[in-house]
Amino acid sequence: MKSITAKDYDWILSAFASRKAIENVHPKLLRALMARTYKLVRSDIPSKSVEVNFGMLSEILEDDKTLPNLYVITMVSESSDININFPYKLTKLGKSLGFRGWHGADDLIYEIRRSTGIDIKATDNKYHVFIKAGRTSGNRKYSHAALKLLADVREGKEYGVEL
Repeated sequence: MKSITAKDYDWILSAFASRKAIENVHPKLLRALMARTYKLVRSDIPSKSVEVNFGMLSEILEDDKTLPNLYVITMVSESSDININFPYKLTKLGKSLGFRGWHGADDLIYEIRRSTGIDIKATDNKYHVFIKAGRTSGNRKYSHAALKLLADVREGKEYGVEL
């Protein structure tokens, strides 16, 4: 970040001060986050290569408690919370929907992306989380909300995707 221009810095200072310190965060990850944020602000948004919800950003920046949500920074009380909230891998999700394997569920996710333009696998959200397990590999996990969403798509019901 090169500069911040504001009448008052209290909002940013209290946002950082109100949170418990996040321990064991690799500095390389933070540098990558900073570099990606800089690229987003300097080139992606001005070139309109990314869709930005400025209303949502404005709301987040007005409430100190939601500022970390801008970067999806959160504290997980226990590692099992991920497994409780996102119990499905793609194969289990597909089988829970009545398919023989993962292909049916993946086809429904593609159908959502085709019809709405929203790829639920592109980000961590209430339907999906990507848990990094190495430099380039990881595990995708899906929630009960994803199961319901995909069931609605499979049955031809009207559905809405809320990331």
